[in-house]
Amino acid sequence: MAPAPDASAPLGNGAPSVSATFELLGGYRLATDYPSEGLALVTDTDGFAVEAIAGAHVFEHALHVYSVREAFGPGRDVAAYPVVAPLRRWSVVASFPDWLTGQTLRDVAVHATPNGYEVAGIGRVFYNTAPRSTTQISVRELTASGTALGATRVIPVALPEQEFSGFIKHVDSRSDFSAIGAGAYDSGQGSVAGLSYAVRDATGGWQRLLTPPAFGDLSSARLPRDTGYSCPGGASWVCIPPAGGQGVWSTERIGGGGVRFGDVVLFIATLGYGEREYTRQSYTFGDPDADRAVAYFFRHDANGAVRFLGYDRWTPADEGHRVIGVALGRLRGVDGPLLFVTTAGAWGAGPAPTSPMLQVFRIR
Repeated sequence: MAPAPDASAPLGNGAPSVSATFELLGGYRLATDYPSEGLALVTDTDGFAVEAIAGAHVFEHALHVYSVREAFGPGRDVAAYPVVAPLRRWSVVASFPDWLTGQTLRDVAVHATPNGYEVAGIGRVFYNTAPRSTTQISVRELTASGTALGATRVIPVALPEQEFSGFIKHVDSRSDFSAIGAGAYDSGQGSVAGLSYAVRDATGGWQRLLTPPAFGDLSSARLPRDTGYSCPGGASWVCIPPAGGQGVWSTERIGGGGVRFGDVVLFIATLGYGEREYTRQSYTFGDPDADRAVAYFFRHDANGAVRFLGYDRWTPADEGHRVIGVALGRLRGVDGPLLFVTTAGAWGAGPAPTSPMLQVFRIR
């Protein structure tokens, strides 16, 4: 088992900062309430993104497909972003007949095929006191219009379903099915107290590059964070008190997967704040209005080693908003590569501000 990332590395030691690495160009408002996790991009024959597939309607367990051919609204004023309605709606279970019982979709990825493209889903169980030791990637080939072309296929993954439940995406989307990760908290003994990363080798097996501590392990090294929280009930799987002026990951959250550009791997996590305790039953067991999105940077070098670089506040998301999907791609007429990020709770298409925005960033 690979070791946990070095939590003793000083903050910002070689880490890219959010402001220096990403330039916010603008975004879209996605017309759906209560979105679920996941984000992928469908490209045209020239490799430019034309559609976005995003997790939608947690109660329906569905995916929505949106056009991104229209120009995005400029800057960070969400009210100025165009509202984009779904072109198509896909039931996850109907799209993937071999979907594992009890799992909800946590991320989605695509790559082009001669007849259209393949769409893949990966998931985990929300509350799981005995998580399966293996999981799978479910794949289906679709035409550009979303019509199924035949049999599905399954990529078996000999890694725990709770721990590995997102894709690590590249600008070359054909790599999307070969790297997975994310991990983080899901309620109960299925919780994962850190980030995960694994790649598939030529034999089809999976090599772990990042492995977080197991449930109940409060002594192994964990990722660092800031100290803006407290643990009234003392150290537990819900909350580990700061030590030596440094906060400690416990039940932080990661929506969707991550991205890799060059030798940098990026995850955008949601961290809890205030008094964190089990009785709160919130997204992070802290004050839900104070949750913050935080970028975690790693370096994946040419020798295959993965090193933790540091973390930085994801300032494009307001407090209480949650990043739930990331992808890399290009848009026609815009210098790339570009980072695409979906954030829940950014505006209100329905009775509450639960609807997501899809923002576009240039990677400097």
